[in-house]
Amino acid sequence: MNVGVVIVGAGLAGVSAATGLRRRGFDRPITLINEELPLPYDRPPLSKELLCGDRSVADITLHNAEYYEEQRIAIKSGSRVCGIDREAHTLRLEDGQPLNYSHLIFATGARPRHLPVPPGSAPLTRLFHLRELGDAMALREHLAHDRHVLVVGAGFIGLEVAASARRLGCRVTVLEAGPRVIERAAPPEVSAFVQQVHQENGVEFRFGTQVLDVIEQPGSIAVHLASGEALAADAVLVGIGVIPNDVLAREAGLACDNGIVVDQHCCSSDPRIFAIGDVAKSFNPLIARHVRLEHWESARQTGEIAAATICGELAVNASVPWVWSDQYHLNIQFLGWSDPRAEKVLRGEVGGPGWSLIEVLDKRVIGAVLINAGRDRRPIERLITSRHVVDMERLADTGVALKKWVVA
Repeated sequence: MNVGVVIVGAGLAGVSAATGLRRRGFDRPITLINEELPLPYDRPPLSKELLCGDRSVADITLHNAEYYEEQRIAIKSGSRVCGIDREAHTLRLEDGQPLNYSHLIFATGARPRHLPVPPGSAPLTRLFHLRELGDAMALREHLAHDRHVLVVGAGFIGLEVAASARRLGCRVTVLEAGPRVIERAAPPEVSAFVQQVHQENGVEFRFGTQVLDVIEQPGSIAVHLASGEALAADAVLVGIGVIPNDVLAREAGLACDNGIVVDQHCCSSDPRIFAIGDVAKSFNPLIARHVRLEHWESARQTGEIAAATICGELAVNASVPWVWSDQYHLNIQFLGWSDPRAEKVLRGEVGGPGWSLIEVLDKRVIGAVLINAGRDRRPIERLITSRHVVDMERLADTGVALKKWVVA
């Protein structure tokens, strides 16, 4: 029996693993299990270009059907895995079909956290999450001029949708339980700047708000707050974080801790099983601990690492985390790690054409936020990985090109 690799999940991570295997000469069967019906697609445009109508579904599709046929990558669309037998190296699909594997890759991603709704409520047609193509297409129907959109959560997804909705002429109110926007990822200085840009573009913010429930009525939807206030809108978008889809892995007895625990080669506690993308909690040698990352670059890289490892290469997931978000005219990039003990070095002028806030701990760069300063990404990555001692004054001096950095 010619048994090959089965990849559960057909997002960027899963497709990256499949194409990475073929590119390295892997000649056995590759099967992608895709719960959705459309061909695998790129997710970042869901909250931006696709939502605004700048790009079509075809534009964001990763590869056409002919590509998968040429690469001999079988896609089982509309299929769901309901069980795994690790001893028999077999998984069972929802339709009862068994599927054998030599190696299994979990690329199951994550699912959105939900708001509380009254028990027994009918499905809410004006309440949206943004994780799949169908979510974006349904939300887009409600983003018409002068419609009122409530966004719950001031993280990346919430703010990107807020920016898109304002561009389409909607009135937008953002509700956030915390004290500032993108609190988990950004230092206060960056949060304040991003909030100001949104306010200048007409977005209203309500901080310290706790949602108790959501009730839909004909023609509108209302969010009920702990303060006793009820806010009515035409649509509600919820972006309050995600939960890793590790249920199958837990049921199969794999080590899990807010995701599937894997080593630096993306291998789980079972040497035949790997985890990649949003569902993987991967060991990073740069910081000597496990982290779970939820973004495009991590999905692409871990897919490649799993493919390389299966093909016998010594591949290690030791990259610097890189996350980006596009909002209005802003390109915001986050590199590395943040630490409350770190000193912050401002490079450029806040609100200027391009500026950065760099975090330095023990005279070494550990992370940075770049605002319209993508040119500095690679040099700062090198400073993070090299752990060179830096001169703080020179680091702040925009007259000193980072790509020509000379260590103090």
